[in-house]
Amino acid sequence: MEHIVGNYDMACFWANIRGDYDGLLSRPNNYRLNPVALGWELIGPSLDGEFVEMSSSDRYTHGYASLKAGKLYIYLLNKSDEKQPIEISIQTGRSFALESIDSMQNNSDGWGKIVKSEGQSTVANSFRFLSEPLSFSRITLTTK
Repeated sequence: MEHIVGNYDMACFWANIRGDYDGLLSRPNNYRLNPVALGWELIGPSLDGEFVEMSSSDRYTHGYASLKAGKLYIYLLNKSDEKQPIEISIQTGRSFALESIDSMQNNSDGWGKIVKSEGQSTVANSFRFLSEPLSFSRITLTTK
């Protein structure tokens, strides 16, 4: 998340010629992208966005919000080994509707995956969802 604050696109420094474990692509696994690429895929739409103040109900789930082109992207990192019920409040003068929730999670082979999650709007600019253990999530909201 620190890369977004500095507006860096570190993916351009990632060598394609490294090994299977630390390179961008895994040749033995049909050129599958390294799991870190999933995180960059989630973060990509928010680059160059305007930061928006937000708060979360769980003090162990960290994140930030970025507004860009009529969409608000909220990123949350759940560092807990357990699912966390999260309520997010957005402090802005605009109203938003929930569009989607995408979460990067580990899986049995260690390469990770992006899964869709469910969430709900509670009151104006307040949203709830169940954050999976050890996950990085992007909540996409659209301007009403």
